Amino acid sequence: MTMDVICRCAFGIDTDLQNNPNNIYFKKVEEFFTLMTEEPINDEMQDSSKANYRLTREEIINNILMFMAAGYETTSTALAYATYELARHPEVLQKLQTEIDQLPLSNSDKSDEETKEYPDYDVVALMPYMDMFVSEVLRMYPIANGAVQRSASEDTIIQGIKIEKGTLVYADVYSVHYDRDLWGPEDPIFGPTTNRVSE
Repeated sequence: MTMDVICRCAFGIDTDLQNNPNNIYFKKVEEFFTLMTEEPINDEMQDSSKANYRLTREEIINNILMFMAAGYETTSTALAYATYELARHPEVLQKLQTEIDQLPLSNSDKSDEETKEYPDYDVVALMPYMDMFVSEVLRMYPIANGAVQRSASEDTIIQGIKIEKGTLVYADVYSVHYDRDLWGPEDPIFGPTTNRVSE
């Protein structure tokens, strides 16, 4: 399902891999990843000026890899945590369902089938509770927080701690996301929990 999401959002392609694992697009993606490891990349350019700059084959491959790999993993993880919290909190699920049921997806017979199946951004923007729900899930279960890092460009001291040049510094995402001064003693959407980092 997450591959379907990435293909639709990143490339505008409806793959429907859940129902059709033999989809030609998926087959081509498999071939692409196989070729990527075998075929040498030729990126020679006659004119390297900014006005005539084009993405090299390697840059295109890296961007596609980022969409497919990083997007797939983060989307599937976020959906898993969202499903977990909905299973734990049926009252939240009911609020979300009520909000979805009130969307103007089929107010008239003139609505085409694709609009009913894939509401556009303007319709999705009418879902404030869904937005809060997703934001809360990502707060409680931050995705790829280990990727948030910086390298010290010079020796420095921060709050009495010496950080040498070249040291990788990671943000303490969990402490911020579970700080009671910021979020209160209860999780904003789900209420009291027993899985707080600070407890």
